[in-house]
Amino acid sequence: MSGDTEVYARLENGKVVEYPVFAIHIKNRAHPFDWYKKVYFEPRPEIPRFYNLRESLKVQKGDVIASYELYPM
Repeated sequence: MSGDTEVYARLENGKVVEYPVFAIHIKNRAHPFDWYKKVYFEPRPEIPRFYNLRESLKVQKGDVIASYELYPM
């Protein structure tokens, strides 16, 4: 993800139950930040013509990682 905006996800039982969540959402809800995990993004591929991009989330060792997959239109 570009820019300085950090994105978070909320996990329950090792699964993502809420995404995307931003710091302003957490503050407005008066939730503790430790309820949420920062999302780390793998490099986003360049999208060739006639393809779309699909984002998926995986939880590895307690970290949330966003990865991307290209698929034809």
